[in-house]
Amino acid sequence: MDAYAAAGTKIGDFELTGNITALSDYVSRGVSNSDHNPVLQGTATMTHAPSGLYLTLFGSSIKFTPTDTAPDMELNLSGGWSRELSDITLDLGVIHYFYPGGDRALKFYYDEFYLGLGGAIEKLQLNGKYSYSPSFGGSVLGSSASYLEGSVAHPLPYEMTLTAHYGLSFGAYFASAEANDVDHYSDFSLGLAKEFFGLNASLTWNTTDNRAKEWQGALRSLARDQVVLAVGKDF
Repeated sequence: MDAYAAAGTKIGDFELTGNITALSDYVSRGVSNSDHNPVLQGTATMTHAPSGLYLTLFGSSIKFTPTDTAPDMELNLSGGWSRELSDITLDLGVIHYFYPGGDRALKFYYDEFYLGLGGAIEKLQLNGKYSYSPSFGGSVLGSSASYLEGSVAHPLPYEMTLTAHYGLSFGAYFASAEANDVDHYSDFSLGLAKEFFGLNASLTWNTTDNRAKEWQGALRSLARDQVVLAVGKDF
């Protein structure tokens, strides 16, 4: 789930921010969640400034597999607390993933808990995050999984921003038969972002290590190298 920062609308101590983004592919943790098809995504966040509490709703079209039992939409409802402590921003919360349109018997929904840290060194923005789900992939087929990630962003001339990201997926879920006995894998991305006429545009190259590319069948195709174009509007 990705979102641009928005100017927002203030309602007393609350602030509402959000965006709508069109992408050429929905890549999450190095893997396409839309079978390399374009998607439309929306995000809305309500923040209570005095306490640092927030609530976020994210939605996206998806395409996992060409079957009648696979869901065609992803919705995430997350709640958390974020606070700047000295020069470090602390962010912790939980996300509930659910997938309307999927086979109800397979129960395509699960929770993921996260802890994030962010800060800056000169012009370099640094962020790190650890996420854990006790039933990643759904309450029927899923099992425990973790995701450890780090990202950097640095301003460039012409009001552009260079971004880089690394993530490591590991845990029981990835050692299961569903993941072709690959107990962990890494993903990488490198991108450029710029604002054009009030729109946020980015071009990002995504790849995974050889472990993910050794997956069989559809999973192998979804983990291949891909370049994603995204154009979004904040509100």
